[in-house]
Amino acid sequence: MVTFSGQRVLLIEDEPFVALDITQSFEQAGAHVSAAHTLKDALRLLRSEVPAAAVLDFGLPGDAGKVLCDELKAAAVPYVIYSGYPRPEGINDVPFISKPACTDEVLQAVQDLLTTDANRLR
Repeated sequence: MVTFSGQRVLLIEDEPFVALDITQSFEQAGAHVSAAHTLKDALRLLRSEVPAAAVLDFGLPGDAGKVLCDELKAAAVPYVIYSGYPRPEGINDVPFISKPACTDEVLQAVQDLLTTDANRLR
């Protein structure tokens, strides 16, 4: 069973029903979720309190996906790309989940990131 015991997860998703579904799944697993629907909101949340991990819909308008990938890397926040579009060119070093997918798959990918990140720090 996936559990996040109070860890903060940043969800960046512009589709309200998808965001609600993922948010509820993370909250049921014990996470505190901050959800953003735009680049501006995502940057504000990222800069106000660095999350343990993030889930990014790369298909946000304009170059928002690329900007957010760069910001998450700069802040050393592990993240998963969850998108209905193909894997973005040049971004091969992060987990990629194609929409639609079961929310359990998203939760597991984030937990795997956090476990890998924790082991790397030991």
